Amino acid sequence: MALKRKIGETQASRMARQRLEDTKQKITSETVVKIPVEKLVENNFNAEIPVEDLSELADSIREVGLMNPVLVYAREDGSYEIISGHRRVRAMRDILNQSEIPCIKKKYPSDVRTRFREHADANVQTRKNDVRFWQAEIKIARDILHDEGFSGTKDEEVAEISSMLGKGASKMQIYRYDGLKKLSEEVLSLDRFGLSPNTLYNAVGLDREEQRLLAEKVSSLMDAAEDPSMSRAEFNAIIHSIKERRKGREQDLQKKERAVEARTPYESQLIKSSETFLKRLMKAKSEEEKKTALQELRSLRLKLDEAEKKLAGQQ
Repeated sequence: MALKRKIGETQASRMARQRLEDTKQKITSETVVKIPVEKLVENNFNAEIPVEDLSELADSIREVGLMNPVLVYAREDGSYEIISGHRRVRAMRDILNQSEIPCIKKKYPSDVRTRFREHADANVQTRKNDVRFWQAEIKIARDILHDEGFSGTKDEEVAEISSMLGKGASKMQIYRYDGLKKLSEEVLSLDRFGLSPNTLYNAVGLDREEQRLLAEKVSSLMDAAEDPSMSRAEFNAIIHSIKERRKGREQDLQKKERAVEARTPYESQLIKSSETFLKRLMKAKSEEEKKTALQELRSLRLKLDEAEKKLAGQQ
């Protein structure tokens, strides 16, 4: 049922209110049952997805209750496999000590692809910007394919994975998520500042030390900001400055290499002899060796002064 616009309400606000009402109607139209926590079992598809701090989620549930029931499969052995709601279950069970959790039951499909697709569809809205979630989903889809004996090309594999994930990830996004494996955990964790996977992908060309520097700079800026969120432009500007720094180092190295190449054979031999002599002096360890080295240095200074006068007089 379409809602009437309230006085002074924007189109966006009305649409958001409509979505909330639709969700409520959908929930009430389905059978919500309370299931004992000991009968809820984890979904294997979630095994590789890291679970972050759940304290904020628990506080929200404590304050307003569980707005969205957990979606589960009813299995033949009497247990219930979680499709969507792993974080809610853990928050209610482990933090709020709830013995029963409101759930919506679905029939357990025998086909693994169907279970995987329903799992992805149920989680895509709440975790669409979660890099680790998508990397785990892509890995699971790839494992399912190869368990089925898939032997196509890389591009065909990506197309099949995209199909298995539905609207969750296009072929281009899957290639990008695979590329994000090159990023350190420090950089991936910057998504807490509102940076999307596509934005984080711009850091793929940085080496490990540069990634460490990037994470350090972003975290430092956000820790000092009133609003800890970073725009794509700000993030790219920091990456650009790091690349410029690298460019400067490369140019300095090229200058040194050209200077070495420009040396004459006599100059190169003279520098090499001097460096060898100094290294030998610095190897002195015992008191006797150090005493000998110092005597040699004093003698060398006199000889150098004489050599300098002689060479100057020949010019």
